[in-house]
Amino acid sequence: MSYLDGFLNSAWLASCIPDALHFYISSKKPLKYVQERVLRSILSQNSATAIGREYQFSAIKNYDNFKNAFPVSNYDFFQPYINRIAKGDKDILTSDEITSFEPTSGSSASTKLIPLCRSLKESFNSMLHPWVLNLYLHFPQLLTGKSYWVVTPKIEKQHNSESAIPTGFDSDSSYFGNIAGYFIEKLMAVPDSVASAATVDKWRYLTLLHLLKCTDLRLISLWNPAFLPVNLRWMIKWKSELIEDISKDAFLISNKRHFAVKSAIEKFENGNVSECMKLLWPSLKIISCWTEGEAADCLFELKAWFPHVTIQSKGLLATECPITFPLVGKKAPVLAANSAFFEFESGSEGEGEIVPAWKIETGKYYRVIVTTFGGLYRYCMNDIVKVEGFWKNLPMLSFIGKESFVADLRGEKINSNHVGKLIKNISGNNRFAFLAPQTDREPPYYCLFLSGFSSSFGVGTSYNSSADINGNKNSYEIKNNSFSLSSGLLQNSQKFLETGLRENFHYNWCRELGQLAPAEVFPVELSEENMLELFFERYRFEGGCSSTVKKVSLSRLKNWKQYWCQKVQVASNG
Repeated sequence: MSYLDGFLNSAWLASCIPDALHFYISSKKPLKYVQERVLRSILSQNSATAIGREYQFSAIKNYDNFKNAFPVSNYDFFQPYINRIAKGDKDILTSDEITSFEPTSGSSASTKLIPLCRSLKESFNSMLHPWVLNLYLHFPQLLTGKSYWVVTPKIEKQHNSESAIPTGFDSDSSYFGNIAGYFIEKLMAVPDSVASAATVDKWRYLTLLHLLKCTDLRLISLWNPAFLPVNLRWMIKWKSELIEDISKDAFLISNKRHFAVKSAIEKFENGNVSECMKLLWPSLKIISCWTEGEAADCLFELKAWFPHVTIQSKGLLATECPITFPLVGKKAPVLAANSAFFEFESGSEGEGEIVPAWKIETGKYYRVIVTTFGGLYRYCMNDIVKVEGFWKNLPMLSFIGKESFVADLRGEKINSNHVGKLIKNISGNNRFAFLAPQTDREPPYYCLFLSGFSSSFGVGTSYNSSADINGNKNSYEIKNNSFSLSSGLLQNSQKFLETGLRENFHYNWCRELGQLAPAEVFPVELSEENMLELFFERYRFEGGCSSTVKKVSLSRLKNWKQYWCQKVQVASNG
């Protein structure tokens, strides 16, 4: 136990109390009152901006006025305003100064740039502070140890030479504000200085080194649950170097930490992964990460590695604004009602009526629309949620996933509009083609399937199709992988596909971390007509309605390789 850590954690929690109290008081008030107060605050604060004057924010008195005055929007709508901000123009979307752009995956564009300002950070605090206080009150052991908050390497930060505003992610802890940030920095197992690493490998090594040095780790906060196993596997490769560096620390030598680390990594090498983790961090209590939507597929490994640790859902947090956050013991994360103004479009794909937060109903599905303190108004998030009930006056919302045109295995958020443009450049309009995730090996990857190739161009007619379409077996193999006529074309197509996908900020980051393997191109020895029919057949088999199955450029169904191998084998034998 560290008394200094206890003091610093207590001081940090004390700084969280005002926002936490404000949240708990608000949770008992009528949701309409709370949300309309947030809306008035956002509009009055930005009424003198370019967009505020254009849409007459000063004349808007209530939600009905706002709904009639401003259209439901997407990133394309705001991009001209953001371009003006990038040129250095002031008071465009917010009266606050824009300090940076935060990159996130786009729909029509490969990457969106979200303006970050003081008011937006404060809106995150109004969610983060109640979450932290609630967590520490229920797990008081967290008070006497350190935490690992993901630190993003600065090599991922970019600065467009044509932009007056810098672009790039801050560390997770920076969203807590200056006062809390000071205490968190002292309590971090991995310091912010690691972000200055010159390469991803250097960043990963330093991250591992600091984590292995930490004997009293209590909390890990990350995003996708696959992040931790992917990076911890590198302990084996750098075993000697890590142990040597740890043995240079006099304090750790006196505590024989280097012997514990050596023993733990040996357990890892022998397949005793959970024993390794418990030996490294016996006091670890909480891992906070995404647990819903596509991220749920990555939870199995994390739970197997840390069976002695509580895994808490991160809730629904986006670059644009916080939406929900967890409270210990509640069925689902609760709405961050003080952080933004929320509307909901009913239906699992958002095809129905748009209603404010105080009119949503338990058991129904909605698409989230937000008006934020960062200058986005009636902005469609493309996030699908289900109302699981209410805590006090706040709805509890489970995250179902992105709309069907987004695929997201490890946080890469690939969008079909972006994929469609890549496919057109690779295959033209002459054949059926689509991209889909493959999980038949680790790490998973994306594969582009192209129709209409003969055996001289394609993968031949001899297959081992023993792997099922759920990826439960790993014996899949192409026996006749001969591309004698067009091997150069195939390689160029794969290179073009991978380069294009890496224009997506989050996909590129997942690739850098090793959470995804390089994309592949897989020619299918079927005519476009036959391939399309079999494509529809699988969707119907998976429970899709025949009348709603669409020809798409991006499928979220996994392991199409095995499916096509099985189908082509049947066709060749028929």
